[in-house]
Amino acid sequence: MAQQPKEERVVEIIVNGTKANASLKEMGAAAAVLSNQVAKIAADDPKRAELIAQLQAMRQRITDTRNEVNGLVQSQEQLAAAQAATVAEQTRAIAVGKSSTASFSEMKTAAGLLEKQLHDLAADDPGRAALIADFQALKARMEEARAAITTVAKSEAELRAEEQALSQALAERVAEQGRAIAAGKQQSASFVEMRTAAG
Repeated sequence: MAQQPKEERVVEIIVNGTKANASLKEMGAAAAVLSNQVAKIAADDPKRAELIAQLQAMRQRITDTRNEVNGLVQSQEQLAAAQAATVAEQTRAIAVGKSSTASFSEMKTAAGLLEKQLHDLAADDPGRAALIADFQALKARMEEARAAITTVAKSEAELRAEEQALSQALAERVAEQGRAIAAGKQQSASFVEMRTAAG
């Protein structure tokens, strides 16, 4: 039995679909073989159209595979970039929360991020002790801030109560003076009532 030439076997294996999972390199070799055969075949040969169709299909398959590979690489790069951006944002939020001018909300966000990092970190990680110290320091600052907020809220409530008491006392005083003036204006008012009203 005569052995098939190598070029024809590559084309037969890859183009005819018996090797659906051909590598990009193998598909490139098959496309080169097909291109070579198209160049050698006579223009009026009835097989030429079929070879050209196979070559175009192979080139499209190569393009699709390359796009798929490039898409996967790009997706991995995008994922890595997104993860790096998230880590950078969390690092910034923690730094802001640990700063001495941080609001209570910023401290709370930073504490939450530190707690998540502690949860995700292995128990024997060398950086765990520093992370725990940062977390505890931040929690202590939050407790101080909460106590200060409570004190300020209590002071505001006390001031409001004092203001209401003063306002009520002033209203009572004005009402009393109004009654005294009204009594002094009456015709039957005594001299003391008239003098009080005039005062």
